[in-house]
Amino acid sequence: MDLAGVIVPSKIKIKMGSFELEYESDEAISKQDVLEMVEKLSALLPKNALKLPKAEENGDQGDNSAGGQLKDMSTSTIAQRLKIDSGSGLAKAAMAKLIIFGKQRTVKRKELLTEMQTAKTYYKDTYSNNLTTYLKTLVSEGTFLESGTDTYALSEAGIASIKSGLNGQS
Repeated sequence: MDLAGVIVPSKIKIKMGSFELEYESDEAISKQDVLEMVEKLSALLPKNALKLPKAEENGDQGDNSAGGQLKDMSTSTIAQRLKIDSGSGLAKAAMAKLIIFGKQRTVKRKELLTEMQTAKTYYKDTYSNNLTTYLKTLVSEGTFLESGTDTYALSEAGIASIKSGLNGQS
């Protein structure tokens, strides 16, 4: 009840793995009631119901590829699959790692360079000195969007192109 003597319904939503329960009551629900409910559900539900679906286990809230078949990849693997042979190509692979698989919306220049350096087979020291040129090229061709000072995002066209290349459709 609230201060005016009016009964306020209580709502609770419990999510355990792939199982969800929504409960509404005219009575107040205490913390103890919730704990007891969770304990009982844990005992009653099969163990596989308590596991997250595969997409959610990987932090993915939806389809991260054109065909839904892409899994988390390293920048090096992305570079290999995209057959990159340039600094701007490696910047694109690093951006794909951070935005598509890392679920970031934007990436700072320094973070992009750090991610590029993780692809040891592909990274060359000259890429650091030429990063400004690569970024300007990628922005002007519409693959990257400049969303602030030294802050970039992937355009929709850039995402589609990368996903297509990763799915072997380039």
